[in-house]
Amino acid sequence: MRKHIDQDFYFNSTGDPMINMVMGKSGPIWYRNLAREHDGRPKDSQEQLESVLNYYEVDRMIIGHTVMPDICADYQGKLIKIDILHGQSKNTGYTKGILAENNQIYKVDDLGNKERL
Repeated sequence: MRKHIDQDFYFNSTGDPMINMVMGKSGPIWYRNLAREHDGRPKDSQEQLESVLNYYEVDRMIIGHTVMPDICADYQGKLIKIDILHGQSKNTGYTKGILAENNQIYKVDDLGNKERL
């Protein structure tokens, strides 16, 4: 991944099937269907997410790489979507992140506001 992360394998596949599988158009880096409908495929179901969570023996997943209007929870709070367009200026409330505290997930902004997801 590190060796090739700055290369465009979405539009330019290689002769290496491993690189194409991981970093190509159908690979996990470009997978969007947990976040939303993508490439004509519907958003994944609750059962599909639960299958992934069960496989990795985790309670929830945090994803990025698909820009959303705001940080949000989906799938009964088991998926947290964190990729948003951040503000260009400091202290505007538009730059946001998440905070994990006491087994709870919060959305926080650059004004110090904190909202439980």
